[in-house]
Amino acid sequence: MEEMENVVLQNLMTNNMYFSKAYSHLSSDLFKDPSNEVIYNTISEYVNAHSVRPNLKEIGLTISQSNKINKTLKSATLLKFKEIAKDSPVENLDFMLEKTELWVQRQKLTEAVFTSADIIQSDGAFEPIVGMFTDALQVSFDTDTGMSYQETIDDRAEYYHRKIQGLSTGIPGMDKALGDGYMKKTLNLISAPSHGGKSALLACISANMVVKGNNILYITLEMSEEETAKRIDANILDIDINEFKNTPMDVIKDKFNKVKDHLGELVIKEYPAGTFNTLHLEGLMQELSTKGFVPDAIMIDYLGLMASSRTTLATSGGTYMYIKQIAEECHGFAKKYDLPVISAAQLNRCLKKDTEVEKEDGTIIEVKDLVIGDIIKGYNKNVTIKQKVVTRKQKIYKVTLASGKTISVSGTHRFPSKLGLISVETGLKEGIYINS
Repeated sequence: MEEMENVVLQNLMTNNMYFSKAYSHLSSDLFKDPSNEVIYNTISEYVNAHSVRPNLKEIGLTISQSNKINKTLKSATLLKFKEIAKDSPVENLDFMLEKTELWVQRQKLTEAVFTSADIIQSDGAFEPIVGMFTDALQVSFDTDTGMSYQETIDDRAEYYHRKIQGLSTGIPGMDKALGDGYMKKTLNLISAPSHGGKSALLACISANMVVKGNNILYITLEMSEEETAKRIDANILDIDINEFKNTPMDVIKDKFNKVKDHLGELVIKEYPAGTFNTLHLEGLMQELSTKGFVPDAIMIDYLGLMASSRTTLATSGGTYMYIKQIAEECHGFAKKYDLPVISAAQLNRCLKKDTEVEKEDGTIIEVKDLVIGDIIKGYNKNVTIKQKVVTRKQKIYKVTLASGKTISVSGTHRFPSKLGLISVETGLKEGIYINS
C-alpha cells in the first residue's frame, strides 16, 4: 500500500489530468505512512491557498521551510519526498485512475470494517455503518470529460426534435403540467396536507399506469397491501371503494378477468413505517428481477415514512435534513435504475384550530377543544395531550440568498449552516452559508 501512496502523491504533483480527476476523492486519512500524510496535507494546504495544482519544487520547498513539523518527521518526510520525486511517472492515465479508484475503495472499506466493529461493540446505531460501506463502494472517478458544444450540433438538433415521452399519469391536466408525464431518472412528490388525498392519488395514478400496460412497483408504508390493492381495484374495476362488501365476489372476479390480459404487472409490497430505505428497495428490485419483473415506475407511499440508509434522525441535524437525505437517496435510485420514483410529502404538520381529531373513545373533537389529559388516536399509537400553548403572532423577515431567491421566515426559523442550526434571532447575517 505504501508504494501506491507514493505513486498517487507523485501524480498529484506532476499530472494535471490525474489531479483533476482524483484529488476530490482523496483525504489525509487514506495515507497510512506518516511522511506521506504530511506530503498530502502540504499539497492540500497549497491547493486551498492557491486553487491550482502544485508542482514538485513548490511542495519540496514548502516542507523544507515548514516550522509546523517536528524535526524527526520532517527529516523522514524530506527523504520520502526525494524518493517520490525520483520515481518514473506512470504514463497511462486510465490505468492510473483505475488503480487509484480501487485503492481508495480498499482503504475506505478497511476503515469501515474497523469502525463498524467499534460501533457494534459499543451498541451504537447501525445506520452509520451502512453509510460508510455505501460511500466506499460508490467511489468512482468519472473519466467522461463532458459534451463538446462545438462538435455535437447534430446530436443536439436531433434531441430538440425528439419526442420525449414521459410516463402518463392518466390525468390530462397533470400530464400537461409535468410535460407529458413523469420522466425517467426523476423523483416526483405529490404534496398535500394531512388527509389531503395523497395515498388516494398515488393509487389512482398507479391504476391508470397499469391499465396502459406499464409495470408498477408500489411500496406502502402506511396502509396494508390489501387496502392498497382495494384502492387500485376501485379505479380499475370502477367499483365504489365503499361498495366492495356489497358487491358479489363473482362480479368482482368477472370485472377483473375481463381486463387482466390488457394490464401491466403490479407488485404491492408493505413495510412498517420508519424501517424501509433505498437499500431495501434495491434488494427487492434484485429479487423481483429474478422473477422477470422489471418496473417502469416505483410508487412509495410515502417519503416521510421512509428511513435513510446513510444516517439517523438523531445525527442528521433535524427533521428537515433527514427528509432531505431520504429524498436525495430516492433521486439517486431513480437515476441508477433509469425510471421515475413517485411519492408524496406532507405539506404541513400544523393543525388548524378547527381540525377534527378522534379521541380514544371514538368521539370526534376539534383541536381547539382539546384539554390537557385528552387521549387522541395517532398513526401508530394513542397520544396524550400534555401541554396546550396559545400561538402568538411573529415578525416576518425576508432572507435573500446569493442566487437572488427570497425566503420569508419567522425570527425563530432555523437554517442548517456550517455553524449549526441558526435563525435570525440567533445570529443569521449576511455572508453566512446556509443550506436552503
